[in-house]
Amino acid sequence: MSLSLIPASNVPEEDRFHKNLAILIQIMKTCMNMLPNVNSQALNMLNLAETMLSAANKGTIIQGFITNSHKKDSTGKIVEMLWDHIKSHDEVFFIDNAHSIFAGLPVNQVNIFRDIFLTKNSQGEPVISKSLRDQIWGILEPMVKIAIKYIHRDRQPYSVEVKGTLVRRYHAAFFDDINLVHHAAVWKMDLPFPPRP
Repeated sequence: MSLSLIPASNVPEEDRFHKNLAILIQIMKTCMNMLPNVNSQALNMLNLAETMLSAANKGTIIQGFITNSHKKDSTGKIVEMLWDHIKSHDEVFFIDNAHSIFAGLPVNQVNIFRDIFLTKNSQGEPVISKSLRDQIWGILEPMVKIAIKYIHRDRQPYSVEVKGTLVRRYHAAFFDDINLVHHAAVWKMDLPFPPRP
């Protein structure tokens, strides 16, 4: 199964994220149909997620992903960034936390990711091939990058010269607790700060 991601171009981040999430749901449905004991509840949840996604506000979807993929303590301080685990393809961590990341969709109610990543055949080998699991990572990674660009865009970046030094700043407060400097470094992204007009 080969699905193409939406190119970066001039398509707004929330539209690209929405399309990539729809592709992820398609890949998950393909994987679920390959399992020896197809979980009809999981397939129903994926169908429901697909329907909900088609009617959902795209900004709400990407903001939910951003919010739910950063664990906070009781004071509201971020204590764990799930995006780092996606970057390292940490299957165990992802399986244990996918329900949090996708809390806004019905896929969080069943162990879909657990079934996809952990189901073995009678020889003890994974039922879902490494290439299909890699396709899942290949969708999740751009989703994180899109979310980073979405935050950056909505913070309204600009640069200004101060005493001969170019200083990068944001005009607006938007997901201020998300450390974009960290994420841009981890994901090897160059976030533009255009000169202030």
